[in-house]
Amino acid sequence: MFIHFFEQYSILLMICYLLIGVFGALITVFIGNGLSLITLPALTFIFMHVFPHAIALKIAIATTMSAITVIGLMITIQYICLGYVPHRSYSLIVLLFGTAGSAIGSHIAMLLPPRWVHIYVGVLLSAIAGYHLVFNKGIIHLNTETKMITMRIFAVVGIMTFIAMIISSASGIASGILLIPILNRYLPYRQAINTSMFATTLPGLIVCTFVYIYHGQQLSIHANLGYIYLPSFISIIIAAMITIIVVKPFVPKFSIVRAKKFFYLCVLITGMIMIFR
Repeated sequence: MFIHFFEQYSILLMICYLLIGVFGALITVFIGNGLSLITLPALTFIFMHVFPHAIALKIAIATTMSAITVIGLMITIQYICLGYVPHRSYSLIVLLFGTAGSAIGSHIAMLLPPRWVHIYVGVLLSAIAGYHLVFNKGIIHLNTETKMITMRIFAVVGIMTFIAMIISSASGIASGILLIPILNRYLPYRQAINTSMFATTLPGLIVCTFVYIYHGQQLSIHANLGYIYLPSFISIIIAAMITIIVVKPFVPKFSIVRAKKFFYLCVLITGMIMIFR
């Protein structure tokens, strides 16, 4: 049955989905983030030639978010096994505000006209790429201490988490890109990564995924689960997880500044194309 499921689809498309998962995982391993910045533009380009334009981007966003959910859970478990346990208090703040933001953001994406969603995602991609190209020199903020939560920190982390999850859920961009730099001001870098992963993946992205499934029940597309397109979802998950497991132990320790600049330059070009196409 599993083999029959995949035999119905083009081998070329399946290869494209696998390559998206591999390339996205490689970017994630080498520079620390970027799976969604690879997956979303690539799926958008493919789905624009497969599905009606009115729903293509929403399918791309839903498939990307669901893939990030599964991969995020696996990475969270891996980090915990390595000793990078999520901070309980910060996780609770991110969990509460992130879940609310996810529910709102995914509903917003369903209400926006397709053209506005294109512009919105394009502007977000361009803004993220522009920030990393202009302001971020590839240096990790060397915070090694955990700061006690005050009312000010509670408000800052809560509000920024809420905003980040709205943007993430409505656009398909992983929230960690927006949230990790905020948490890293108060937590060590590795703990900030896993706190973000744990507290946003478990509640927020799962809520977001179910919203996309619910709103896409009326679609008459074969092999879909709501707005999630299963052939691409399964292929990306398999390829990404195998790539992360195989490649990560062999990643050499070298400067990644040039790789990040090239990567975000490509993201900037993709964003501009989505805005002006």
